[in-house]
Amino acid sequence: MAIGKSVINAAAVASVFLLASLSITGVAAHPLVARDSTSTTIVSSSSSLCLDNKDGGTANGNLQQQWTCTNSDANQRNLPYAPVCCVAQQWTVNSVGNGYYTITNKGSGLCLDNGGVSTNGAALKQWQCYAGLSNQQWSLLPQGDGSYAILSENSGQCLDVKDHSTANGGTIQLWSCAYTSNQRWTLSVPPTSKSFVFGTTKMRGVNMGGWLVLEKWIKPSIFNTYAPNAADEYTFCQTLGKSAAQSALTAHWDTWVTESDIKQLASYGLNFLRIPIGYWALDVSGGEPYVSGLQVDYVKKAITWAAKYGMYVFVDLHGVPGSQNGFDNSGRQGAINWTSGGFSGSNVQRSLKVITQLATILTAAPYGSTVLSIELINEPANWGIDVSVLKEYYTTAYANIRAFTSTNIMIHDAFLDITSYWNGFMQPPAYQNVSLDTHQYQAFASNMKGWSAQQHLDYTCTLKSRVVTSNKNLWTITGEWSLGTISYGASQTGGKSYQNWPSSYKNFLRQFTEKQMDAYEAGGGWVFWNFKIESGYEEWNYMLGVQQGCEYDW
Repeated sequence: MAIGKSVINAAAVASVFLLASLSITGVAAHPLVARDSTSTTIVSSSSSLCLDNKDGGTANGNLQQQWTCTNSDANQRNLPYAPVCCVAQQWTVNSVGNGYYTITNKGSGLCLDNGGVSTNGAALKQWQCYAGLSNQQWSLLPQGDGSYAILSENSGQCLDVKDHSTANGGTIQLWSCAYTSNQRWTLSVPPTSKSFVFGTTKMRGVNMGGWLVLEKWIKPSIFNTYAPNAADEYTFCQTLGKSAAQSALTAHWDTWVTESDIKQLASYGLNFLRIPIGYWALDVSGGEPYVSGLQVDYVKKAITWAAKYGMYVFVDLHGVPGSQNGFDNSGRQGAINWTSGGFSGSNVQRSLKVITQLATILTAAPYGSTVLSIELINEPANWGIDVSVLKEYYTTAYANIRAFTSTNIMIHDAFLDITSYWNGFMQPPAYQNVSLDTHQYQAFASNMKGWSAQQHLDYTCTLKSRVVTSNKNLWTITGEWSLGTISYGASQTGGKSYQNWPSSYKNFLRQFTEKQMDAYEAGGGWVFWNFKIESGYEEWNYMLGVQQGCEYDW
């Protein structure tokens, strides 16, 4: 397979997939880190004092403190480079990739270092700079107010002003992150990092499917263990009862998406995670069996990890009351009843309440600088709902959310023609920062059964012009796609494991990947479904694709 790290050339024509491995055995193996000439002050939000290399020391192990941000006391403090005292408070913050930075003092040329200690209260030091050394690497988590929390890579702790001190000489230490004012810092020169601008930057991401909304085919073991006959999350919880379901789901939530996963995804060059969540995370009523009230905390955890590794997030309301499509991924397979009561019915009104509450939580500090879009609903089925109600839901949810944030709002195309149906809908100036999500699969349409490899590739090429047309109306992203085909893949693999797939099929997958990415980047970009699959369905497993990937030249 050939899914993986996307390296797009200047023309954004090709994608390259490469799994890189680096083995580090000791400090001696690390080359010295080069420093650039751009410097910044790092100012505590609680004291308004500057991070300061104590007495301008140039030795390894010199402690760090806070001090008045001024040049006036240079001679009093006997700095070795007086009167230019400010170099003790000047730092270069350089990206080393994967969301991490080195922070180097301009005067000493040494790096901030936690000494490899992970206990609360460890004093912050400086040390000779070495590339790849985790105790010298820091992530900067935006807090939504212009400040950052500064987190150590190897301990996960935050840079902290001890005891909220406001005095000169106050100790700078490491402490468990609470994101309080004494753990927030303002940089006079923002760090150089990956930034994302809707309408300009291409979205390249993966879906975190099968996590907070169960799908049996993605992770069959949880069903096989607890509820073999359940088809969806509704019947899973119904079978177990809430207490047992909560225990099973908590274990699943703790392990299906981990910090290690997100760190790995970031290393592939991806910039976005799409996180599906069901309405029941915030609203359960009328005897609904779902477990509720815990899922948003897991979303917050994933957002924090994404920010740590330089990625962004958009959250989509994947399931709504009554089901918008009858699919298992809506929470309950079967009837489509979301709009059965009209716009004023309880299903739509509950959905509005949930999406507004979700947006309120996730666009506020410290998460709002990482959550760049809220998708109002996933895959509403035009054949089973009242589309006029859907449109009213879109405009009303937009108004509700715009009351407190300008964050991008994403609507789904409802499987309607993206080149024409949504033309003129939710346009500026009345509507600002709205995007359209379309899902492009070649694994379900019966008319594609029996297609050859070339037919799939040719069809993919036609998608490019459709995306271009749609993108002129609303910024269009392909929020779900895969390498699955309705029949061609099975005809080539013969049920064999991916290790034994013929090279001709692997070559097809490479071309299929490239052509899809090229088509979708003619618009706003793409989000692959899914980041991983427990077993089987290899064409839907991004991380496995990287592990099996190759490097290609363009």
